[in-house]
Amino acid sequence: MDKLEELIEKVSIDIEFKMKNNQMQPIDESVLSYISVYRRGSKLASKIAKQWLKLFFVNAGYVERLRDLK
Repeated sequence: MDKLEELIEKVSIDIEFKMKNNQMQPIDESVLSYISVYRRGSKLASKIAKQWLKLFFVNAGYVERLRDLK
């Protein structure tokens, strides 16, 4: 499993926990949507979702730079 997949799993678990405790933030729904498109979308849509997720992980502080996800 590569770093991106590991982060997707971690974020999915975190969001699921927040859902159960009624602590969701507006960005959580967007993240779940992009994860779904990344996993189930067409080739082009999946590529776009992958790029969005990479930028999200950098901006949210999960990784320092995009190169860390390669």
